[in-house]
Amino acid sequence: METSFILDNKSKQLGLQLKQRFEHSSDVQLKVSGVLNTVTSEGQFFGKLNKFLRLGKLPQYTSLDIYRPDTRLRLGIGAKALSVTDDVFFSVNAKKKFSLHKSQDVVRGRPLLNSYTQIVAGVTYDCNLRNQVWAGQADVKLSHAMFSFTKDQDIRVTVGLKAPISPVTGVGNSEPYLRLQENCWGVVVDKHGGWRVTYDL
Repeated sequence: METSFILDNKSKQLGLQLKQRFEHSSDVQLKVSGVLNTVTSEGQFFGKLNKFLRLGKLPQYTSLDIYRPDTRLRLGIGAKALSVTDDVFFSVNAKKKFSLHKSQDVVRGRPLLNSYTQIVAGVTYDCNLRNQVWAGQADVKLSHAMFSFTKDQDIRVTVGLKAPISPVTGVGNSEPYLRLQENCWGVVVDKHGGWRVTYDL
């Protein structure tokens, strides 16, 4: 299970974030996550079940390749549930990765990854089964990871755009964000001055 501390400028209270992913060989995935507030002891939990279908040719990699992104188009259909509102959603989604660059060396016969750059584009469209309202979000992000940036320090920088999707207004205004990950530490900021800090345990 992945665990981390999380703090943002909205709640202004430290939370313990939990994540667990279960995957089956049939491309069925169950993802469970939650945040436990360390001040109030209140919890918010989220569950997502998806069946995926991948379109396109599986990339061919050699035994020396460390960076092996799956660049096929991934289509998903499933359900989501939120503990806060008890809402259940029918969900459809799509995701596509584009590998732009990678740098690696072979040291004493062992491949070592220096850096990689990729673009990830995705869209999610959900229907709230309680009120039959559809809504979604489109997201595109460019990430560059640098391993051994300094001694014992890895860094990943991500810039992205998120935009809401509505059946009435279509795709709304996009909102940029920036994420910086340094080993266990991470920070996300947006143009409105919002920020979130995480520390992986």
